[in-house]
Amino acid sequence: MISKYVSEPTTDIIVVGGGLAGCLTAVAAARRGRNTVLVESRSYLGRELTATLRPWASCPGVEAAPTHLKPVFFPDGEAEEIDVDLDALPAWCGNEHPLFCGSIKKGLLDLLQTEGVTVLFMTHVAGVLMQDATVTGVLLANKHGVQALRARTVVDATEGGGVASLAGVSSAQNAALRRYTIGFTNVAIPHTPELAVPQSIGVVGNAVRVHAGKNRSCNAYVEFTFEPDAPPHASLAALSAIEQQARRLAMDVAAHLIDTVPEFGPATIAELAAETIADAPGENTAPARLPQGLLTVPSCLSVAPEAAHWAKLEAATATSATEALAAAESAPRPDPNHTVIRFGDVNVPLSACRISSFEDTSLALALESIEFVDTSAV
Repeated sequence: MISKYVSEPTTDIIVVGGGLAGCLTAVAAARRGRNTVLVESRSYLGRELTATLRPWASCPGVEAAPTHLKPVFFPDGEAEEIDVDLDALPAWCGNEHPLFCGSIKKGLLDLLQTEGVTVLFMTHVAGVLMQDATVTGVLLANKHGVQALRARTVVDATEGGGVASLAGVSSAQNAALRRYTIGFTNVAIPHTPELAVPQSIGVVGNAVRVHAGKNRSCNAYVEFTFEPDAPPHASLAALSAIEQQARRLAMDVAAHLIDTVPEFGPATIAELAAETIADAPGENTAPARLPQGLLTVPSCLSVAPEAAHWAKLEAATATSATEALAAAESAPRPDPNHTVIRFGDVNVPLSACRISSFEDTSLALALESIEFVDTSAV
């Protein structure tokens, strides 16, 4: 069924996941002279701070961040957006740096583009291309349909090792507990960061944690931990149920604070986190055996990044980029007759697909459109 197949990889390295670790790995690879593509399912970057609505970093942790991330956290011109008197906040607020999610999103994209990394937003990795036992690319799914993007090396920087799972590798379990954040406006920041909530609400420790913002449109963030009703790494329906559970708890938490805590009396909800985050994600534990052509990196920061963690994260991503370059040297020449598209336990021979050129001139990246014609061999 194959009508067109390019005989060389489209790019050198694909990084899947636009969190901080994914972005740092892509930058490190690009700085080493390799064509690099970063694939992100969301419409923005910095998942562990932005999608989870956690725009703060511990002091002195952020001071130890890599030099090229400083403009991401504290860009020039941001001062005019700060309309909260940070010096008037309670003393405990000095333990954290408030950040802007918008600055993080724009700053990471500027960094990647400056280094020549191609970024594909709102694009999911639906499958993995494998030639014999080697990963040779990924299957993309987006509004344009399904495309193959082939590379010499693929780096999995997703939470929970999503790409490795598609390649048939069992990934480590996420932490059993999850965290969720509510953004408020019109809050008088309390003199203690921890506030008690009734046991009947159902959050861990019967307490929530307040974080100060630096713009009146969302001047306080309230974070709580909960135990999901569904287990981690469950079905999509179960994962959706966990997110819904978080939002129900958020409404109960918000109602309690507004009704009973004087500092929250005039407050209203400004925004809700788009996603939950593992309570103590730490670093991904790489599986004992990964297919050739596939690497993993830490997918997210700890819940309270410290100076040592930044150094460790930067070192890990630099090492991953170096390993990715080394792996790229031994990548096989593409052979459609020995290539399958793998979806975990399911393999679809590439020979059962119709392939045609898909070019987006705005990306300067040649993709291959995939049409599944014959799946009888599955």
